[in-house]
Amino acid sequence: MISSEVANRYAAALFSLASTAEEHSIFLQSLKQLSEAFHQDKAVLEFLNSPLVRAEKKEEALQAALKNQNINVNVLNLVLLLAKKDRLSILSQISTAYEQKADQAAHIKRGTVRSASILNDKQKTDIQKIIETYTKNKVVLAYQEDVSLLGGLTAQVGSLTFDDSLFAHLKRIKEDLNRSH
Repeated sequence: MISSEVANRYAAALFSLASTAEEHSIFLQSLKQLSEAFHQDKAVLEFLNSPLVRAEKKEEALQAALKNQNINVNVLNLVLLLAKKDRLSILSQISTAYEQKADQAAHIKRGTVRSASILNDKQKTDIQKIIETYTKNKVVLAYQEDVSLLGGLTAQVGSLTFDDSLFAHLKRIKEDLNRSH
């Protein structure tokens, strides 16, 4: 999900309040928890995004609902501010922007590995080590099975693409044969 400029500003403001990696993790966990909770219940989401409900009512409802929850006070204050300004619809964008800022500060790159078959834990660890060596960053990878690859895998990390699929190997062989003629 792409974050709007407004969401980036809110994320930057919240990010500046945390002074340690542990606080960044707590803030991010709270943001994700709230964003997921709002999206799980259709009635809650409709209430929070309804233009017919006054911002003050949304703020009051959130304050009452989140009063005894284990939510970081800074994140809670942000959510209440969003309710007051009727901007709760960008909470998931703020969460995404915050995660990007935290990743950047921790030198973490995120990516996706698509493979023709499900990978075991050792294969995942090996792939992660290879990509970390190449990118010189810690990587967090999501894994997807993609039977259209027929064999091998591809990895997309930031702007880098690692293609070790059967299709890529066949393409290189074809190019080599064409060059030799």
